[in-house]
Amino acid sequence: MIYSVQDLPMPVVKGPNDVIVKIEATPINPSDLGSIGMMAKFGAKGPTLDLPDGFKAVPDGFSMQSGNEGCGIVVAAGTSAEAQALMGKRVACATGKMYAQYAKALTTSPMFAAIPDELTALESSSVFVNPLTVVGFIDTMRTEGHTAIVHTAAASQLGRMLAKYCQQLGIGLVNIVRKESSAQVLRDLGEKHVIVSTSATYEADLVTAITETKATLGFDAVRGGSLAAEIIIAMEKALVANGEHADPAYGTFKLKQVYVYGGLSQENCLLKSGMGMTWQVGGWIMPGHYRKPTAGKLSDAVSIAVKGLKTTFSTTFGKHLSLDDMVDGYMSTLVSQTDAKFLVCPNGDIV
Repeated sequence: MIYSVQDLPMPVVKGPNDVIVKIEATPINPSDLGSIGMMAKFGAKGPTLDLPDGFKAVPDGFSMQSGNEGCGIVVAAGTSAEAQALMGKRVACATGKMYAQYAKALTTSPMFAAIPDELTALESSSVFVNPLTVVGFIDTMRTEGHTAIVHTAAASQLGRMLAKYCQQLGIGLVNIVRKESSAQVLRDLGEKHVIVSTSATYEADLVTAITETKATLGFDAVRGGSLAAEIIIAMEKALVANGEHADPAYGTFKLKQVYVYGGLSQENCLLKSGMGMTWQVGGWIMPGHYRKPTAGKLSDAVSIAVKGLKTTFSTTFGKHLSLDDMVDGYMSTLVSQTDAKFLVCPNGDIV
């Protein structure tokens, strides 16, 4: 793969609602890894690197800027009163071109937020991708008539946000993790239902937790293997345990839904017997969710996220990278870094 830092023209203000943002901090999210993975190039014409299955090569000569979200200080603004009021202020935006020293954003964009003065750049760097996903999960749950959630890879940064947000709202949550150390992280946050998938009692523990929470909705970050099917089977058993009628041939008639929203595994997604016949497995993506006519307002979700940046939607970072650091070490971030999320600081490190 070829990844490089290039000199590009300084973005300029053209419209009344344009602002130029000097980028302070921009995180590396799994969605960023996916877009960069699509840029991988193989062959004799450039450096090569073995990538996980599923990452796609593109023709030589094709390039794009990357970096979904971040925050920074407004250094130039259009003529509108809203834009002018932000001069010298910290804002967060999601332009898809945030791995840069400067970016142009629109104050009228739904993925733009003025940041309160009491919040630091570190606290304000991750307003959109994870927090809006968490708020969207709850929105989906309510809209589709569910009352509790099952979540996989649950000790991730997003998973910790979901745990805190569900506690705040009084929503039942079943957390699935692979390691006992990850389970302890969630227990330390006050989570009651934490299931370790490598445990000898995994299947029974999952049924018990779903029986207690009555969860009929799951969000799966893993995608591969039989995990989604295992969740549906546990939901089916929990429904029966809670007195739901089960037809001998077709199982219960209450919908059991699992949405896949990530791709941590490159294996195929497998179905299994025991799921009954009233279930669905589908895809879920944050930007697509807020385009649905039944979804809550994106502006409301952004306001919720900003208000919770110090608490519910806080993010913990490990190493801070410069743009030059990314050239040498970016691809190492294809490995999961739950406890060491990388933060890119294009104009110098921040506190």
